[in-house]
Amino acid sequence: MNVPAATLISTSARPTDELAAKRERVDGMRFHLRHATRDEHDATEAAFACFDLSTRDGYRDFLLAHAGALAALEPSLRNGGWSGWTSRRHLLQTDLRDLGILLLPDLVEGAVSLPSDAHLWGAQYVLEGSRLGGAVLARNVPAGCPVRYLDTSASDQVSATRPWQEFCCSLEEIAKHQGGSWKDDVEQGARTAFALFRHHANTTSGHVS
Repeated sequence: MNVPAATLISTSARPTDELAAKRERVDGMRFHLRHATRDEHDATEAAFACFDLSTRDGYRDFLLAHAGALAALEPSLRNGGWSGWTSRRHLLQTDLRDLGILLLPDLVEGAVSLPSDAHLWGAQYVLEGSRLGGAVLARNVPAGCPVRYLDTSASDQVSATRPWQEFCCSLEEIAKHQGGSWKDDVEQGARTAFALFRHHANTTSGHVS
């Protein structure tokens, strides 16, 4: 049985359009982004659903898809966005080596277009949501498989929800001082990240991206 594998953003119930609009007025940028990129989120989850995390091979391929996406995204993320963002790529690489994968994707400069600081915030929204969902996915991995990348709380003694909460607080604070074009760019950054994850999920699974 396949275990849903693409919890790239927290999987609480999806709001209706009307409810999402009300939440945006009350809760700000986080729910604005969640509503605006809901289709991209759902399409990305569907792309990752083919990976069976309950098997060693399925879990390995899931990690390989993430490795490809991170190799393209991370060079840009060093240049701005949320100051609290930290790379998890080294954890992913270590997990893959433990699973027997020695040839890993290299960082690719300029692989994706994230031309402004706002775009970086959008991409980080996707990555921090992925971090949040990873702790849940780690429960489905076969016993004995490494989960440093999915469950960072196991290694750094930090609650799985803390980085997400800190990111959201920072996002809301900076959004207070920005206009509509900044929000549009944040949305586009998130869409770019989702599309990149979908591409690598499809490529790894053998589907046409």
